[in-house]
Amino acid sequence: MKFTLIEEQQGEEGFAIYATAEVVLFLDNLDDEVCEKASSLLAHVAEHGIPRNREKSKKLIDEIYELKAYQVRLAYLYGERRRTILMIHGLTKKSDDWPKNHIKVARRVCAEVQDAFRKGTVKYGD
Repeated sequence: MKFTLIEEQQGEEGFAIYATAEVVLFLDNLDDEVCEKASSLLAHVAEHGIPRNREKSKKLIDEIYELKAYQVRLAYLYGERRRTILMIHGLTKKSDDWPKNHIKVARRVCAEVQDAFRKGTVKYGD
């Protein structure tokens, strides 16, 4: 499984942020204003770490967490590497609850990533 670097770790508290091809495509297809808000949140995470504010980040299910930038929701896992997060799914929504079909997708991708960790086939980079 391959992940693309989307934000480089900046500060001591920050994270390197990698994403699946699907998340990169999702972010690329957001309109400019929404994309800017999501990009600002990701840049903040890269520099300062995961927000402690539950309005911006919280546990979604199992080992899957979410980052929230207005209506954009990004599901992520912590990577094998220190201070690394892996974006595994993205969606735009208005309500606080995730639709069941999106939860299923996030769980499926999470299982694929966990399997790739066990096999040693996770690739970080472009």
